[in-house]
Amino acid sequence: NRRRFEDELLRFFREFDRNDQHDRQGRQGRRERQGALLFFDLDEFKAINDTFGHRIGDSVLVRVGSDVQALVRQNETLCRLGGDEFAVLMPHASVEDAQRLAERIVRAISQGPLCIEGQNLRLTTSLGIALAPQHADNADDLVAHADAAMYQAKRLGKNCWSVYRPDHHASQETIT
Repeated sequence: NRRRFEDELLRFFREFDRNDQHDRQGRQGRRERQGALLFFDLDEFKAINDTFGHRIGDSVLVRVGSDVQALVRQNETLCRLGGDEFAVLMPHASVEDAQRLAERIVRAISQGPLCIEGQNLRLTTSLGIALAPQHADNADDLVAHADAAMYQAKRLGKNCWSVYRPDHHASQETIT
């Protein structure tokens, strides 16, 4: 799944670069190509694994993946990157599109109690949004900025989303 994500992200930037070259050569009218990366994890997920075990934790991850997959469009890519980290690549999305999907994901994950071994638990997520080309013009920076935005959401109290802000980057996250 991580490999597919990396491939899709590289494909996005190759197309982005190719369109940019065409624009500079005057072959096409100037079209603004943009996209978004949503990066999220489950708040306090370690407690689920520690309390109920990894088998139950894995079933929670499968359920979250299924719930979020139902929200993404056909041209968007949802991947589980590892542990409880997920990403959605939105190749033709405005900031408003990304914010709408982020809100739907946060709401869907926290929507109802999850019954695990007779106990009702509420899941929450923190989600970060980074935009291309506004926040990054390459895959590594886009991922780093979406991750930093996720930590910005955690600092805001969790169970929310945040758009990347360069003035609140990771160097500040590690100090607090």
